[in-house]
Amino acid sequence: LPITTCYTQVPGKVRHLMRQRVRWQLGLMQTLFSNKTLFMNPTHGLLGMLAIPYMWVVELLSPIVEITAYVVVPLAWILGEVSSEAFLAWTVAGVIYNLVLTLVGLFLDRKYISKSRAMSLREIVLGSIFIHFGYKQMTMWWRLRALFKTLGKNQTWGEKPREEITMVNS
Repeated sequence: LPITTCYTQVPGKVRHLMRQRVRWQLGLMQTLFSNKTLFMNPTHGLLGMLAIPYMWVVELLSPIVEITAYVVVPLAWILGEVSSEAFLAWTVAGVIYNLVLTLVGLFLDRKYISKSRAMSLREIVLGSIFIHFGYKQMTMWWRLRALFKTLGKNQTWGEKPREEITMVNS
């Protein structure tokens, strides 16, 4: 198909969303550790040289990088290691860059994918702001918890309450 869409069941409660994201992170970690011989292995082409390293660095380790940045960057600014101008410029640039990427993604989804439930421009902007000032920090924390969970003995995925999904054709 020209456009392939994947659906997942969205949990109805925040605690169920947290468990889902922890399960997803655990699944990612188990998959990567089970297939660690693929990492930077040229015999596996783009999978070994690009896709798997991306999954390790961006998907698996990003919670560590993000929480480190949330601590180190403001601390460097407070200690005078980074000028106020540079701190403000990079913070604003990062926020604008992320908001624009999210807005473009939501706009494209609205225009080409989720035609049955089109979001208003106001909903797209508010959703984009919520994603970057709340949701990303929650999911980062949950993914970090999953990383620590794999270091412990309890590596179970946990249970997820399921509800029937009603598919809407667009």
